[in-house]
Amino acid sequence: MQDYETRIFSHTGTLSLVAVVSHFSDFAAIRAAQKMCNEGETAEVWREDDCIYNEPPRQPLGLVWPIRAGKASG
Repeated sequence: MQDYETRIFSHTGTLSLVAVVSHFSDFAAIRAAQKMCNEGETAEVWREDDCIYNEPPRQPLGLVWPIRAGKASG
């Protein structure tokens, strides 16, 4: 078994949980991290100094500018 550090980030990007756990494989550690996440949270999994898994932050749709049809002004 190997030791892994799991970091869970809230939807605002702040660190909400750090857990050190032991798993048989990278895949098992990643699945466990995904199960620990609540709605809107993201996870990172570290084995020693190597980040083996991270989810890109989910950008709220309200922050995406709509595409405007038509000619660009300038």
